[in-house]
Amino acid sequence: PDCALKVQDLPDIDSLSLKQQLVFCLQEGISNAIRHGKANKLVLSGEKGEQSFTLSLSDNGNSVNHTSINNSDKNSFGSGLKGMQERLKPFNGDVKLTFEPSGCTLQICVEDSFD
Repeated sequence: PDCALKVQDLPDIDSLSLKQQLVFCLQEGISNAIRHGKANKLVLSGEKGEQSFTLSLSDNGNSVNHTSINNSDKNSFGSGLKGMQERLKPFNGDVKLTFEPSGCTLQICVEDSFD
């Protein structure tokens, strides 16, 4: 697909098993943005705190008529989001999907177990 991915400010992560699961989650997120949202521009960024970090994958896809989806509403998760949630569970991870008029943002938050 005709798509551009910009990567900025990613935190260092020492855990090889966590890195592997994050790659799978981001692969699913990128695939969903292109397939379902018809996105052609994505930005991957990260932020690291003392005991946590967040990866954000934002896109310019079509998100009309959607609302935010987070861990408190697991029934609205599709199989891709459920899979991400399961992959991140051993790392105290959480997934949140936010829809805005200009696109969508997938946030992956991991606490404590990333070194």
